[in-house]
Amino acid sequence: MSQSPLSLSIVTSLYQSEEFLTEFHARCTAAATRLAGSSYEIILVNDGSPDQSLQKAIDLHARDPHVRVIDLSRNFGHHKALMTGLAHARGELVFLIDCDLEEDPAWLLTFHEAMRADNVDVVYGVQAERKGDWLERSAGRLFFSVFTSTRSSKSFAYQSKVKPVHTMLSRDSLNENTIMNSSGRYRKPNTRASQALPKCFSRSGFMGCPISVFQRPRQ
Repeated sequence: MSQSPLSLSIVTSLYQSEEFLTEFHARCTAAATRLAGSSYEIILVNDGSPDQSLQKAIDLHARDPHVRVIDLSRNFGHHKALMTGLAHARGELVFLIDCDLEEDPAWLLTFHEAMRADNVDVVYGVQAERKGDWLERSAGRLFFSVFTSTRSSKSFAYQSKVKPVHTMLSRDSLNENTIMNSSGRYRKPNTRASQALPKCFSRSGFMGCPISVFQRPRQ
């Protein structure tokens, strides 16, 4: 494929992901085509997966030139794998999502609609139903009732215990400084990229809004 800019990049990391990849690719392709026509890429970052994820990704690349495969030398963890994908993304919009199908790739259409409607740089998917005791779930419901009426809050991500699960970013928000800062400055150990990025973008002055989503259990 040409190295010219694209309309959309979908970025995910692979770790023990072989059973999900075929369907994940199909769903991403369907959603990306609706949003961007043929101007998209699907970036698969193999994070030292011990199964056949890399081979499946290579097979998808052989059949579909929209697929790009990045093979890390070992397992670096979810956050660094996604940061690597971000560094290689060429899209004017970038959608970060896990490939285990708990999160539906079709949500990128809803994220894009919210981004345009609210005129923001970043849109976060936030889990609507949280695991935990009744107090934790009640706190989550209260939080959603608040942010539904104040959608353009850039500070929600690090003021709340409700954690983002995936993210859509504009190209303007993906400057080198933002990506470098997100690699550790605002991130606690073992924090996923989708949870660390909101704080980083907010500290950098970019506006973001949340979307309430429901994660489905793995099949």
